[in-house]
Amino acid sequence: MTLRIRSPADVDAAVARLICRPWPFREARQLAEGRKRVKGHREREISFRQGQCPGLAGDAATAARLVHQEVLHLNRLVEDLVEISRFDAGTAKLVPDDTDIAAAVGRCLRARGWTNVRADVPSGVTARLDPRRFDVIVANLVGNALRHGAPPVTVTASIQPDGQDAGRLAVKVRDHGHGLPPTAIPHIFDRFYKADTARARSEGSGLGLAIAAGNARLHGGHIDAGNHSGGGAIFTLDLP
Repeated sequence: MTLRIRSPADVDAAVARLICRPWPFREARQLAEGRKRVKGHREREISFRQGQCPGLAGDAATAARLVHQEVLHLNRLVEDLVEISRFDAGTAKLVPDDTDIAAAVGRCLRARGWTNVRADVPSGVTARLDPRRFDVIVANLVGNALRHGAPPVTVTASIQPDGQDAGRLAVKVRDHGHGLPPTAIPHIFDRFYKADTARARSEGSGLGLAIAAGNARLHGGHIDAGNHSGGGAIFTLDLP
């Protein structure tokens, strides 16, 4: 029997299969080598994220860090392009579920380590939506505010109580930076659009806001962008 060891789950599955039978030397060696590879990959990934380059120093370490960052950037770009292609082809699907909005926003922020973002979402606010796509929307809006705005960044949510939008979910992401140039607002959700033309590139793919808007439309909603009267940019997600 050949063992395929690509992840910690593969190691655990292999142990479960082999624990009740004698271990031929070749299988035992594969399992040990697989565990060592998985551990090594994880340790190297953690080291790179912490700015360390095991076994390298000086210019070589600097080059390795740059290559690692470029690989991550390219991977993000490819994933975002695939998602955009699904919107264009009409193959993007919703998997709706009754969702606690406060819990969903909290998970989104914690998963990305955004401890400096304040969420003000009352308990009991629920909506039927696709939790994964909602997470993508919130993450892209908050990430955009952190990159291009200024702290504090806040997330609020509520169900509209009356009027034409009664019963609809409104999620607002606000920063306290200089706000959006008026000429940029009509184009802010365009693919690869940059409000600051002097900025050559950013760590994002240039597709985050377009993907957020696409996910909102998939839910039958939309996102509005503008400037808050008290300063800073504000993005409002409106979902039925």
